[in-house]
Amino acid sequence: MPRWSATVLVYVDESGDPGFDIERGSTPLFVVTAAVFRTEDAADACRDRIKAIRGELKLPATAEFKFSKSSNRVREYFLNAVAAHDFFYMSAVFDKRKLAVPDLRIKKAFYQYVIGFAFELLKPHIEDAFLEIDRGGGEEFGRHLTRHIAEISKEASGKRTVKRSKLSDSSGNDLIQLADMICGAVMRSFKGDDRFRLLVKRREFEVRAWP
Repeated sequence: MPRWSATVLVYVDESGDPGFDIERGSTPLFVVTAAVFRTEDAADACRDRIKAIRGELKLPATAEFKFSKSSNRVREYFLNAVAAHDFFYMSAVFDKRKLAVPDLRIKKAFYQYVIGFAFELLKPHIEDAFLEIDRGGGEEFGRHLTRHIAEISKEASGKRTVKRSKLSDSSGNDLIQLADMICGAVMRSFKGDDRFRLLVKRREFEVRAWP
């Protein structure tokens, strides 16, 4: 996969929670997914396709695609449709049962750790990127997260891999919804059901599990 000098658009979402009390309901896995478009035209085309999917499924124009709340029929239709578009995705999968680091039990520290790890996977393949992150982690935390990404994206030359990052509400951002749906498919595959991930497999660049 080449490193592009043109604008790259990156949309990030996560699946799972930062808790470590697995016995009381915390998710054992946490997944971060980035959906990456090499051009604005490619992003616009995929965005238009997602809008059309709502009509094809007879959903309200404001319906939000979330993997956890969608039926299998909607999941399959959505992933089949978007797989024809020009983007790639990368996911980092964390098994919290194997992360024996006490400091990571602090929510902020855990998010910084996983985003840092995920971004290091993505960093060699982007340049001058515009990055949008789901606001779901909370406004205060989200501001801290965007600052953290700005810091770790600096190149030794002074250039930045990420030109700008911002928080967006997933309810009004179709391409963050795309990242959500793929993230959920990757999460489900690590639970033994890979049928949804297979639908969009041709857009997969890398999925790395840690530790």
